[in-house]
Amino acid sequence: MKTLGTIIIALAALAGVAYFVAPSISQFPSFSARASSGPSTHLLLAVDVDALRRQQLENVADEMAMALRAGNPAIRYTGRGVVADAARIRLVSASDADRATSAIRTIAQSEDGAQAFAITSGPDGLIEARISEERLRALTHFAATQSIEVLRRRLVGFGRGVTVEQTEDDRILIRAQGVADMGGLHRAVGVTGLLSLHLVREISAEAAAVGNIPPGTMIAQPHPSDPNASPEVVERRPRFTGERLVRASPSTDPVTNEFVLSFQLDSEGTRIFCRITRDHVGNRFAILLDNQVLTAPRINEPICGGSGQISGNFTAQSANELAVLLRAGALPAPLVLIEEGVDYSP
Repeated sequence: MKTLGTIIIALAALAGVAYFVAPSISQFPSFSARASSGPSTHLLLAVDVDALRRQQLENVADEMAMALRAGNPAIRYTGRGVVADAARIRLVSASDADRATSAIRTIAQSEDGAQAFAITSGPDGLIEARISEERLRALTHFAATQSIEVLRRRLVGFGRGVTVEQTEDDRILIRAQGVADMGGLHRAVGVTGLLSLHLVREISAEAAAVGNIPPGTMIAQPHPSDPNASPEVVERRPRFTGERLVRASPSTDPVTNEFVLSFQLDSEGTRIFCRITRDHVGNRFAILLDNQVLTAPRINEPICGGSGQISGNFTAQSANELAVLLRAGALPAPLVLIEEGVDYSP
């Protein structure tokens, strides 16, 4: 377990501000707006379909578990997970299969009326759900469209020489004319950028090492910026994500003069964060970036002001880099580089 010896949290409840001390994040992407003349470069990207499928199946597995728990009486199961191309859940009693399948079918229909996933059940109480290829294509198209808008916001600092377009086959074409820092551009498009808050479950390091963790939890590895940190066992479902941020900007702490990232939550995020910190005083929560732990401080008292600071060994540049990611929003799925080339004008 990560101790709080090097992670200090001061909760200013009267001011309604939370201060989170995170490890150094020098490995965050470096975004540069410097431009130079010369040939243009293009990057051809695609949604990582395997990662998108896995992400969707994890959500389906959680929904299946919730549907069984909502039964009257609740339907008991021994675990949930994703294996290959299927979300799986195993019933304690195979005699509950019909009732369980019926409960899960109620969540299998998407908002547009199409079947979101197909359900199969076996005589041993194993129930599986698979996403159809048609549904996966629709999800891929939607993810590509969303990614376009996120990337445009992320890359605005590189100047007017950078354009982002969606091709007919749902790939993403980035053209960069006169950009000096192509490495920074690569890093800007290569991170998903999902910030999420999860409650920490205090499990022994020995149990976590062998995967003996409670249902509904996961082991989150530390962010690479803090190689000496330990993994944390956290709730799989985040209490809220970076979409609740309405503002993120680099600033300096007036007391320590350190560079920090200041943020403001929307009204719903403020309400959720207030409730979480009120109901879990004495417990810890983890702030994750792309499922890697930035920090996991302890809640000393309720925080209901909706604003805060994430503090650490930031430089002015690294605080700004994280702010750019959070303001632009997270990509809906990871992207993979298909092709890169240099285009010379005739």
